[in-house]
Amino acid sequence: MEENIVDNILESFVKLGKADTPISFYYPISSLLGLLDCDKDHLNVAIDEFKKEMVNSLGDITIKELASEKDRYEVRIPLKGVRWVRENYKPTPFTEEFIKIIQKPNQSIEEVLKVFNAFSQDIIVDELKSGTLAVSFKDKMIDKYVYLIEQNEFGLQYHRFTQKEYLNLIGEAI
Repeated sequence: MEENIVDNILESFVKLGKADTPISFYYPISSLLGLLDCDKDHLNVAIDEFKKEMVNSLGDITIKELASEKDRYEVRIPLKGVRWVRENYKPTPFTEEFIKIIQKPNQSIEEVLKVFNAFSQDIIVDELKSGTLAVSFKDKMIDKYVYLIEQNEFGLQYHRFTQKEYLNLIGEAI
């Protein structure tokens, strides 16, 4: 969970700059269960334990279910945690290049695939539906996430998943 939060903060730095402000992320319960390696009956205990473990690094994190949306959780990282990430971690070169190309107007999925191939020729590409690809590296040391990339009338959009989340996602779609 810590690694996922750090990666999300780093991704936001690349997208939006290194703002000096608290940050929130939103997770479906299925993601929290996987990241905290627990079942629904033990989620509150796992959340409390994780928060205690993170106090010295990410600060006093709040993790709570949204009142307006059942089974969706807000994970709020205080300014202390955002600063700690900024001082101790840097975005990977892949993350920087990927975000740069995905945010550029009028790019194609082919241009995004070139970014992946610039880091390794061993990539995994699955076409989920027309215009939507799932792309990841075989070598998880380069980047461990699966990127669902879609080209539509708004341009390129993506969602980043852990391998486990991705497998759950495609399992549910079958």
